[in-house]
Amino acid sequence: MPLMRRPRCCAPIGLYANDHADIAAAETAVHGARQLSFDINAWESRWPINTYSRRDAGKLSKAVRDRLVQAEAMTIQDYRGLLMERQAARGRAM
Repeated sequence: MPLMRRPRCCAPIGLYANDHADIAAAETAVHGARQLSFDINAWESRWPINTYSRRDAGKLSKAVRDRLVQAEAMTIQDYRGLLMERQAARGRAM
């Protein structure tokens, strides 16, 4: 007989937004956050990436080259708009 008994397993509990208001609020607060973060980071990484690209673009991954294309297509107004969107999302999350 083992020294310790195995704990009885229980069914996982599924928590869903349509069943719990707090989960729905959390999902709403973070909706779009990943893409917003990627877009802000594209702009902020523009200068290091274009420096690396000038040295040897062939050493950059396709994902990094694509990010540079995205960043160079952005304007300062685009970036400021993203920052305002992030600030508004943070306000909604509080």
